[in-house]
Amino acid sequence: MKGKLNLVITGLPRSGTSLLCARVNDFKNAVVLNEPAEVFGALRGGSVEGLLSIFSQYRDDIEQGKPVANKIKDGKFIEDTRLEDSRSLYVHPIDDSQFTLGIKNTLVFMAMLSEITRAKGLPKVVASIRHPYDCIASWHSVAFPHLQQAKPDFLLNYATGNFSDRLPELLNEQDLYVRSAKLWLLLAKTLLVAKSKIHVVRYEDMVKKPEREYERISQYLGLKMNVEQSLSASKPVRRREEFSDAQRGAIAEVCNKVAGQFGYQMN
Repeated sequence: MKGKLNLVITGLPRSGTSLLCARVNDFKNAVVLNEPAEVFGALRGGSVEGLLSIFSQYRDDIEQGKPVANKIKDGKFIEDTRLEDSRSLYVHPIDDSQFTLGIKNTLVFMAMLSEITRAKGLPKVVASIRHPYDCIASWHSVAFPHLQQAKPDFLLNYATGNFSDRLPELLNEQDLYVRSAKLWLLLAKTLLVAKSKIHVVRYEDMVKKPEREYERISQYLGLKMNVEQSLSASKPVRRREEFSDAQRGAIAEVCNKVAGQFGYQMN
């Protein structure tokens, strides 16, 4: 790789973004930080400059061998934050100062994606998506009220462009399942608009065909994969059976067209 690479990892919440972080962190001379708390203050008001500042500060700390908070347990990256969602201080090993630095955030980065992809000198972007039924069912099962209720009103402090225009209408929707579907739709449309400038990966493909998907990511980023790493295929977690027929119908009515553009069937 020539020069330092900054990387944004984002996507829909509960679509395998932490798994994606773990895999990219295994690339040669790469460090990925999973949801550093500083993002929220630095990017408030839609400040893209704040994102560059965060990259610069973390690069300095990692180069100097300072411990940095990350979602790592016993030296291993946490791949599923539903099972474990703690941070610990960790000294991230690097080969040299040309290391790749990835920073992950889901909703804030998604709300600002139009600005992130337009601004000069900003990072490459890898984003993940998941089938609407399984993604939304997972939101409803976690302990975060903004996902359980599909009401991320804090994004009003960050959203830019079309995301900012559409967010108030979504927040005013009274039906939980329709509101959840509209949130999935807004996030998916955000990825579609940016698709020519970023790399989008489906959660299901990451799980079923990991070696193929990480090879594609490595080509997009210009990074070398860890040849010692063995990636095992598994079955994607399906949660759509947790909905009633009426609930599935409400979600499908909102999401069907855009879901199809990502290769998802809603029947």
